[in-house]
Amino acid sequence: MKNAVKILAISVAILIYASSCHRKAVPLPEGNWNPEVHAKITQMINERGRCSKDYDRKQKPYAVFDFDNTSIINDVEYSLFLYQIEHLRYKIQPDCMFNILTDCLGNIDTKVNGLSARMLATDIANDYQFLYENHIGKYSDPHSDQALASLEEIKKTDQYKDFSAKMGAMDLMIEDHYEYVMILIWTVAPLSCMTYDEIQEMTKESCRYYMAMEGMKDYVLESPDMGVCGKVSVTLPRGLHATDELKNLYATLKANGFDVYICSASVEAIVEAMACDPEFGFNMDEDHVIGLRMAQSKDGTIPRRFGSYRNCYIQ
Repeated sequence: MKNAVKILAISVAILIYASSCHRKAVPLPEGNWNPEVHAKITQMINERGRCSKDYDRKQKPYAVFDFDNTSIINDVEYSLFLYQIEHLRYKIQPDCMFNILTDCLGNIDTKVNGLSARMLATDIANDYQFLYENHIGKYSDPHSDQALASLEEIKKTDQYKDFSAKMGAMDLMIEDHYEYVMILIWTVAPLSCMTYDEIQEMTKESCRYYMAMEGMKDYVLESPDMGVCGKVSVTLPRGLHATDELKNLYATLKANGFDVYICSASVEAIVEAMACDPEFGFNMDEDHVIGLRMAQSKDGTIPRRFGSYRNCYIQ
């Protein structure tokens, strides 16, 4: 009797699976896909997905995506960097700022267009001292009415304008003239002393903020003629967007039995914040997002002197 019940249960399961499949895959919405590309993806899904005759649940087909400037328009990690500048969201003590900006670099005295990393970091650290004393260090809750009003006022100061332009200039200098490993470390150096939870929550704030903007726009940051660097002007991309086509592709592949992964050169926790939260439409599982994993101090924060990745996550 038990065997008969077991056989019946298995037969029902097979019938349910077969009836739900009918050898017809879940279609990818056409949206704005190039017709030829859409046809190729559809063919691949039909040939490899769960309704193909050779599909094996134990050895699923898989798709691996990059995230920044591939799955999304612009860069989630760089947008977070800019969000910190625009909202002065830092936990770094003023006397640490210069070292945090320069510790991961090699020769900080090499000049590019008349400016060196030492010069830029010196001006940034001096500006940060003022910003910390007059705004950053005064408010435990950056979302409070008092903090938001203070932010609007502090952004009118020469020190803020100088800080924002020279942070942008230093980032561009390092991106263009330093080794790739140094770039990876420096871009997220401003996150020092934050926990992963704080970083992820701020990343989501950043995503909401930039996705609410219409399209991508150039953001011009210009400093007064002050400090050892004098006047600096930079233009940075501003905005963030996730297309329905890519979100639909992720969902359609999953619905057709594919394992979907993200493999990114950005910090894993930052990519997860956008990719795994259903709010942003990708609905990824954390164990399917692979990126750079930062070392943490015993208290769960990113080390004060930033720059160490967990073993095997950066080569």
